[in-house]
Parts: sequence; C-alpha cells; structure tokens
Amino acid sequence: MLDYIKGKVIEVDDESVVVEASGVGYRLFVSSITSKEIKVGDTTKLYVYLYLRENEMRLFGFYDRNERKVFKSLISVSGIGPKVALNILSKYTPSQMLAFIATGDFTSIMSVPGVGKKTAQRLIVELKDRVNKEELGVSFIEDKTSDVVQALMALGYSKDEISRVLKKIEGLDIDDAIKMALKELS
Repeated sequence: MLDYIKGKVIEVDDESVVVEASGVGYRLFVSSITSKEIKVGDTTKLYVYLYLRENEMRLFGFYDRNERKVFKSLISVSGIGPKVALNILSKYTPSQMLAFIATGDFTSIMSVPGVGKKTAQRLIVELKDRVNKEELGVSFIEDKTSDVVQALMALGYSKDEISRVLKKIEGLDIDDAIKMALKELS
C-alpha cells in the first residue's frame, strides 16, 4: 500500500497537485490548506490515501499524517465522501475539526459547503468516541481538563502550547482554567 509520495512538484492548483516521482507524474487531490504549503519546483513529501470505487480511482495527498487520519475518519461517516471531507479540511485544520467533534460543535461544521445539519450531527455522533479514544491521532485529556484543551485547540493553540500550561490550571474549574490558560499563553 502507498504511504507517501516524495518528488518534485510540477503543478499546483486549489484542488490538486502533480508530483513527479521516478519519472511518473501523480495527480493528488489536496485540501486548500495543503496546496498553500506547496510550491511548483520544490521537492515535497505528501502522505497519500488511495480512494478506490468500482468506476473511480483517486489519490489524495496530505501535508501531514494527522490530516490524513482525520480525512479517513471523515469519509468513514455515512454521507461524507472524499470531496466533502476535503472541503472540511480546506476550511478547518485537523485539530480544529477534532475540537469541534469532541465538543459537539455541529454549527461550525455546518458552515462547510456540502454539510447540512443532519450530516454535521451524524459526523459528531459517529466520531465523538474515536476522538475520546485518541484514534484520530490527537491526545485529549479526560474530564474538566479535556474541555479546557478542546476550547484552547478551537482557538488555534497547538498541543505543545497547551501542554505547557496544563500543570498551572490543575484543580481549577473550567472557566477559571480557560482564563488562566489564556493569560499564560498570551
């Protein structure tokens, strides 16, 4: 099975990139976030997912493994195909999506083209347990701290930044913990 493709970038647009590896040009469909990271002429490494159906075969490329894990989880939800999953990952980072899933924020997910209320709610119901079990590649801490971590991730803070302040907010209620964490992170 393919894990990644490393080669020279030949072409880039909003939906796809062409990477030449060993004399073969591979067209990979990517999120707009990934396409912005790639420049024509550069050598790049993209993690891939091969999507196979009866009459269709497509390669999807991802800048990192977490994006690929979230993509695979998204397409496992009934009613979400690869195009909608890429739309989601074009609007939100993997950590933002995981925070929305973990907190049950279906309204943010509904803002993605092609995702209605029922689909957003189904996505949360089907993936919430996986987020809590760390199957999507992002660590979530249990109980009150988990809510604080999810809130900070939704605000765009990285796992490393958040882990630096966790010890300082232990024992505080959620509101005080978030306030203290924001104060420490600013």
